[in-house]
Amino acid sequence: MRKSIYLVPPEKRVRLFIDTDANCEADDQYAILHALMTQKAVVKGVIAEHYGAKMPEEMKKSYQEIMKIFMMGGFDPGVVYKGAEAPLQNEETAGEGAGISALIEEAMKEEKRPLFVICQGALTNIASAILKQPEICERMLLVIIGGTNYPVGGYEFNTMNDPAAFNVVMKSKVPCWIIPEEVYSTMQVGMAELVEKVMDRDQIGRYLVQRTMEMASVMCKVVPDYSAQAPFEYALGFPNGESWCLGDSCGIGVLISHNSGQYKEVKAPYVKEDGTYEIKEQVKTVRWYQSINSRFILEDFFAKIEYYFG
Repeated sequence: MRKSIYLVPPEKRVRLFIDTDANCEADDQYAILHALMTQKAVVKGVIAEHYGAKMPEEMKKSYQEIMKIFMMGGFDPGVVYKGAEAPLQNEETAGEGAGISALIEEAMKEEKRPLFVICQGALTNIASAILKQPEICERMLLVIIGGTNYPVGGYEFNTMNDPAAFNVVMKSKVPCWIIPEEVYSTMQVGMAELVEKVMDRDQIGRYLVQRTMEMASVMCKVVPDYSAQAPFEYALGFPNGESWCLGDSCGIGVLISHNSGQYKEVKAPYVKEDGTYEIKEQVKTVRWYQSINSRFILEDFFAKIEYYFG
């Protein structure tokens, strides 16, 4: 990868961990690469996350996918870690994994640069680290891709892949910026734009676009076919066929510019078994994003992949 033509002032750089269910579909990969190409972020660790433990070895497959991105991009894979293999059994018992220990170790370091953690999936690994060493809560900030429809709630993929972990994080003292489904889902990009701006950017660009197209095809077979009952809705619903959502890229986007979206401060929600929220009085406040500047984030990614791999 080419050296950057600009330098971010040292006092403005941040330490970064990424927790990601990278093999789940096709947006985590873009977000990981975006972070690795961002001078502001000093990536200290990338932890593999399961995606609900609905299939065997999900976490290991995410680990392999992260390693693939690192190797294709020419990055040092020494910061890639395995996480817990399954969701938390309850809100008191932590999971195990090398990435959980690595996050605790990094958080406890006496460093001037702040530690941010981008959460691109279930919160199992993060909650486990908090349960093991609660002191880390005041030594990091979480950017969470997840949640939905505050204050009512509802089913949202990342949250419901480990509701117990979500509640551990919400009840803890760790500061949180939350980018919910109705916001991250606006990170839409067309297949034609991916072909034009990503496809020919070395092997990693080809891989990203090919995987996106393959995943779109797979999802068409996985999502129930209700074309007979609602043909108009089905034709335009997920997956659309000619576009994809790069929702996880919101995380690095708000670290590059936290004003790349509008937000409000709200009481942290507690999620129930059906996905709906309970808002308790004596809880911390969290930043809840209401919009995101998708074009700013996407264009930053396109510019960087062109410079480094074009």
